Amino acid sequence: MQIPKLLSLALLGAATGLAQQAPTKVVTTLPYLASLAREIGGDEVVVESLGAPGLDPHFIQPTPGLSVRLAEAEAFIENGMSLELWSERVIDGARNQAIRPGFPGHVFAAMGIQALQVPRQATRASGDVHLAGNPHVWLDPLNLKRLAVNVEQCLARVRPQAAEAFAKNRAAFEARLDEALYGAELVKLLGAPTLNKLQRRGALYDFLRGKQFRGKPLLERIGGWHARALALQGAPIFSYHQVWTYFSAAFGIEVAGTIEEKPGIPPSPGHLQQLQEIAKARGVKVVVCAPFYPFSRAEGVAEQIGGAAILLPTQPGEVDEATDLFSLYDAIFSRLEGASGKGAGR
Repeated sequence: MQIPKLLSLALLGAATGLAQQAPTKVVTTLPYLASLAREIGGDEVVVESLGAPGLDPHFIQPTPGLSVRLAEAEAFIENGMSLELWSERVIDGARNQAIRPGFPGHVFAAMGIQALQVPRQATRASGDVHLAGNPHVWLDPLNLKRLAVNVEQCLARVRPQAAEAFAKNRAAFEARLDEALYGAELVKLLGAPTLNKLQRRGALYDFLRGKQFRGKPLLERIGGWHARALALQGAPIFSYHQVWTYFSAAFGIEVAGTIEEKPGIPPSPGHLQQLQEIAKARGVKVVVCAPFYPFSRAEGVAEQIGGAAILLPTQPGEVDEATDLFSLYDAIFSRLEGASGKGAGR
């Protein structure tokens, strides 16, 4: 007489176990955040991005279809810093309280990062400026560590049983990032905390030049992206928009001017003439353009200065070779090296 009841309990327990094992559904605003969430979440999550590679993250259309994709999400990850002003309408349409700002399933991943280009005041004449500062924080790879912490904390809130796995994944991601930045040898010699502190202070290269190891400057031991950046020193670039502010600050690759006279404002003839004068004085030969800006205009400026225009990806998926955050940076450096004729291996 007890068999049906016991069988029902067993089936209920099995169903509960399967439900607990199902991966957490994570939705992000942008492809780079999806890549980061996969790094931290591993097999515990299934991730999709509302924004597709190659779309301008400022101006994604908040369609009902995006709200449908967010309706069943358990975590929603945004960059923040007023980059995705469209996301509020998507959240409202999703009718999913769990992923609203202020609730456990929501996070602004850029929270806590030191912003650059914070305007003292903003007027209509200033162009499309962000009051919280330049939002393209992920283009300094060291900022990925703060972004990863914020993502980990959000995932741990919505899936606490996997908190230990998330912490291990983040530690592995950070270790891989350190070696990609500085090279394994330098990380082993000085340790990542020391290198990261020097990098944050803008003192990394000077410190390494001034210190010897076995009769040679430590700078000769540097590897990874910083070795590639050093080879590009003295080759300033123009960019279409102020996308590369954090990248420039991280690696010392100077952005000598932007095609936009002000953010979101097309160039005037006078501004284009000024760019030609800067290029002549500074030796600018490369104009970089993100996929969502008019490449023809970058080509026009490049022709005027006798240089080359290149498409430079800002997120995974924007070019074939950039499939995740690590290959994104590899692609950025490879394209800069190809356009400038400089590189660590040249």
